[in-house]
Amino acid sequence: MINLGFFPDWKQTDTLLFSSDTDTLSLLEPSLTDLSLSRRDEINLHELPFVRAHHGIAVIAQRVSVDAGASRETVPAVFRWARSSEGWAAVLTQIRHLINSGPGHHNYFDGPSDEVVVEFAVGEYNDDWWQRQP
Repeated sequence: MINLGFFPDWKQTDTLLFSSDTDTLSLLEPSLTDLSLSRRDEINLHELPFVRAHHGIAVIAQRVSVDAGASRETVPAVFRWARSSEGWAAVLTQIRHLINSGPGHHNYFDGPSDEVVVEFAVGEYNDDWWQRQP
């Protein structure tokens, strides 16, 4: 399962955290490939069957013509992660690197105009840790 949560002021910045093992993280590749190849314009990441969104957050991954980044919508707990086809290709490259690096690694996915940091962590935060989060 990919755990997904929002942490205000996490390491001094508002952060969307995706956390999983390498096998589960690889399940995200096809969806993001669809965005990078313009097969889909939008994916509700929080609704994917292998994602557990904590505290009712929603993350909408969107392909846009001008690369942007992650932002918070006006509706509480809703976030938009908007990248161009090239931006999604860069995200895929980073995810593949994480998968190949194995547990204990994380990476920040910086967009040109992020309002919220997107962090992926592999093998760093287990289910017990997630259960203890407020």
